[in-house]
Formats: sequence, structure tokens, C-alpha cells
Amino acid sequence: FNMGLDFNLHGTIHVLVGNGSQGMGSVPWAARDPIFWMHHCNIDRMWASWNHNGGCNPTDAWLNQTFIFPDGNGNQVVAKVGDFNTIGQRGYAYDTLEPGPHVGSCNQFILNLGQLLHFAVAAHPIIVGPGPVEIPLQVAPESLRHPELLKVPGAAANAAPRPRRLVLHDLSANMDPGVLYAVTVRASPNARPVTVGYVNFFASTAHAGGEMMMEMPGQAERPRFFSFDVSRVLAGSKGPPLVGLRPVGRPNPEAKAVVGAVRLVA
Repeated sequence: FNMGLDFNLHGTIHVLVGNGSQGMGSVPWAARDPIFWMHHCNIDRMWASWNHNGGCNPTDAWLNQTFIFPDGNGNQVVAKVGDFNTIGQRGYAYDTLEPGPHVGSCNQFILNLGQLLHFAVAAHPIIVGPGPVEIPLQVAPESLRHPELLKVPGAAANAAPRPRRLVLHDLSANMDPGVLYAVTVRASPNARPVTVGYVNFFASTAHAGGEMMMEMPGQAERPRFFSFDVSRVLAGSKGPPLVGLRPVGRPNPEAKAVVGAVRLVA
């Protein structure tokens, strides 16, 4: 939830408000825009909603990280993250929290892509240029050993569709393209493309590493990824889909944006 919120809604607003060189679209520049503060307050409200619905806060060494702040009189204050880990500890509340399914468990785990069942892949870098691109996925070798997995049951079938997610990961760029990219899926070469979501390259550039490391001290940078539920789009399909990326607007031609790989997984 943390990374999904960070990469998706958080990054999308940054890109839509600014561009790659100034304003909200630029990491070193963003906090100078007054909208930055309202946007991050709303992200904080989303996290408070996650907590309200049963989601947990981190319990790792990040809680012991200390920061130095000035108080209202300009005096130095050293504070530890764990002392201000909830909005109650910070002394404020939100008028409205977002409803959602109760998370129900505070177990925390890391799920590696290699542990998931792969249906189809494009395990090579995809250059995202100024125009649309379409990537035909290839049937994953493990699916060939289980041909019954290739077909997603349709709405009329007795079995519920096996959940499938499209994952675009290891996004990188020389500089932020300054636009969103619509992600489309075609169940077959003759099918019409269906937009399943959008990706952005905010904080995917080399200069943004400091921001990402500051978020999770002592840990490696988190590769940017996006995940979309495509179960319904692929209902009844019998083979690997075609995945498209279309810029919404005119991207910076110097961005050299790349999607590391695309995977269709369960």
C-alpha cells in the first residue's frame, strides 16, 4: 500500500501540476510550490485512512531515525520518528477519512516478483518515447507446463476468474518526461485497446535517489513499479495480451524513459 500510494497517486499529482524542470514535477523544486503542502497533507490523510481501516505502520529500524527541527521560537529540537507515528501523537485529526476494506491483519511481508505465478512476460527494457508503443507479451515458460492457466474463465463460467495483475517495474529516466502514460491492454491482436491505468516517472531519475533513500534509511532504493488488475479485461482470453504505453501530452524528448519489464502475474 505504501509503495502503491507513493508511486501512483503521489507521483501522478506531482507530474500533473509541474514539469521535469520546475514546479511539482521536479524533486528539488517541488516544496517551493504551495500545492506541495496540500498534496502531502492529503497523502497523509490517505495513510490515516489506511490506519483507520486496520493497516499498520512500519515496525522496522526506520522508527528510530531522528530528525532535527526548529520549534516555533527557532530552537533546535531532535525528534524520533516513533514518537510521532500517528496523527494522534501529532495532535491533529482529519474531518473525513476514506472508507475501504478492513485490512484485518498487521502481518508485514515482502513479496518478490519471482515468487508469483507468471502468465506472460516481456522481460526486456522498453524505451518509452514521444509516441505510443505496444509490447506483445510472451507466454511464460511456467505457464506452458500448466496450459489450464492460460485461459481466464469468462463471466459465464462456473469458476471465478483467476486474479491477474499487470506489473510494469524498474521504471527509470534521465529526466522526468513531464507527462503521464496511459497503459492499455488488448486481449488479442483483433481486440480494441482498453485503458487500465496510468504510469508516471516522477522520482525515477538519478537525482531523485536522495529522496527515496531518505524515506527508508539504510535500505536500497525501491524500484518504481505499477500494478493493475486486468482480470476483467482478459476474461475469456486464451493467449498473452498486448500492452501499450501512450503519452498523455508531449513528453520531454530528452527524458529517455524506460520500463524495465512487463509481467502478467497471479
